[in-house]
Amino acid sequence: MRVLILNQVFYPDVVSTAQHAADLAVALTEAGHEVTVICSRRAYDEPSSVFPHSETWKGIRIVRVRSTGLGKGARWRRVIDFGSFIATCTFRLLFSPRVDVIITLTSPPLFRWLERWPYLSRRSIWSFGPWT
Repeated sequence: MRVLILNQVFYPDVVSTAQHAADLAVALTEAGHEVTVICSRRAYDEPSSVFPHSETWKGIRIVRVRSTGLGKGARWRRVIDFGSFIATCTFRLLFSPRVDVIITLTSPPLFRWLERWPYLSRRSIWSFGPWT
């Protein structure tokens, strides 16, 4: 099965949702599934740290999209960072290959809607996430 995981952060970031997403991706890969992760290039706690655009780690294809790196100093900065990540992630999803399952985590908040529009409506069968 082809699985897509969407989350703002992923390996090698060390924040909680990155670690949970990585554990899930590794377990799915070990179970024989083809796993792709789309996440941000910026580290969550250190937005000046930028990870490679793409890589394969433990058999997991990681695709990182650009986003602003204003940091968490003010609420408006976080909103802009979340918004820029969602916008670039949406664009990336428009050109991504078909998958069987999409899994979203809770970072950023309200990220769940992204899997439904426009990607899920034309390409995927199943979807799991925090507000299923």
